Amino acid sequence: MIYSSTVTVEENTPPSVSTPTVSGLASGWVGPATTVSYAGSDQLGLRSVGLVEGNKAVATTANTHCVDWSVLPCSEPSAGGSVGLGGSAGTSALAALGDGTHQIQARAVDGAGNVSVSPAVAVQVDTTPPVATNLTGGGLSAETYRVLDWTLPTGGSPLASATVTTCVLSANAPEVCTDQGSTLPGGVPIAVYDPAGTVRARVTLTDVAGNVGVSDWAEFRRDAVLPVAPTLTLVGTNGAYRGIRVDVGDPGDRVLLPRLCTAAGCNDLPSQTNTGNYVVALPAPGSYRLEVALRDDAGNVGPYGAIPLELAPPPTPTPTPTPPATKRSAKLKVTFPKKLGPTSVAISGSVVAGSATKVTVKLAGKTTRGRSTTRTGSVKPFRSGRFSVRVKLPAGASRTRAVVVTVTATPSAGFKVTPTHKTLRH
Repeated sequence: MIYSSTVTVEENTPPSVSTPTVSGLASGWVGPATTVSYAGSDQLGLRSVGLVEGNKAVATTANTHCVDWSVLPCSEPSAGGSVGLGGSAGTSALAALGDGTHQIQARAVDGAGNVSVSPAVAVQVDTTPPVATNLTGGGLSAETYRVLDWTLPTGGSPLASATVTTCVLSANAPEVCTDQGSTLPGGVPIAVYDPAGTVRARVTLTDVAGNVGVSDWAEFRRDAVLPVAPTLTLVGTNGAYRGIRVDVGDPGDRVLLPRLCTAAGCNDLPSQTNTGNYVVALPAPGSYRLEVALRDDAGNVGPYGAIPLELAPPPTPTPTPTPPATKRSAKLKVTFPKKLGPTSVAISGSVVAGSATKVTVKLAGKTTRGRSTTRTGSVKPFRSGRFSVRVKLPAGASRTRAVVVTVTATPSAGFKVTPTHKTLRH
């Protein structure tokens, strides 16, 4: 009677294992829709089969009924055929490898511990969603038509498609969203038809590995309402400078566009941010008109407000009188005879050289009837200033009366000469 026995089955033949197969996408990239299948078989059954990268296990399928042949074979040795075991690894298992290219193998272990490893298969793992960044073209504008552009991501698997989602928001209607396909570089036209409306846009990118990335929203806001003309008030004057207060209806109308006008036309002045005050310099005396328009954040420019300005010419200065030039006194020296001659009188003398241009001798007397009578004679002095003049007695002069002899000199520039006289008798 045998109460117990021990049977030892020797198994030295390694199991069979197949090369892993990749399914889901034909791009060669492993992504969210990718499955890697593996399988193996053995005459007496497998303990486990799975995927490995080098010595690192990626995925494993274990046979829970086959632990150790010392207890129970995985199958009856006499049954014939083989026992297979397989499984698959999805995105979650493959993502643990990290994005990039990996070499993976199928690995099978039988109940006796024999191991078989398949040839390696290269897989390119990309599980990072592609996201468009730097969406441009949005913001506030007065324009109806604009263009949405964006920056494509770099690295990872190639991009397969782009979809632009636009949502139109109007004041009196619910938001309506639509999708449209797009070329990958961008350049999608966006139209904001409502003068005070908003259009939101975002970009969805899909790569060849099946990853899908969604960008942030870009807002296209429109404001087509023109600013009103500002009110201009003169508040200060300092020489040619004029201080102007600028009153606006909407604080959002922040940029002043001034110009200075005359009868000949207008010249644009530098724009500036509106602070409520503006200072303009008038270039020359005359009449001017300062005109100021407003530009809002959307780029709308409104009509001009205007204010007249004047710059008076400076007062004409009163000329300072030129003081008379100081003249040099020149003495007139005259040699008078002691008495009159029978018919004439000879007068000689001198003046300072160059001080006189002419010397005149005047004889004044009276007739027998008491009537005045005169006679004159003139001569040009010599260079030395000496002169000599003979003058006939006045016609009809009484021989019993005296004759007054007056000698005068016509002075040269810068000189003054005092005349002299003397009364002579026969």
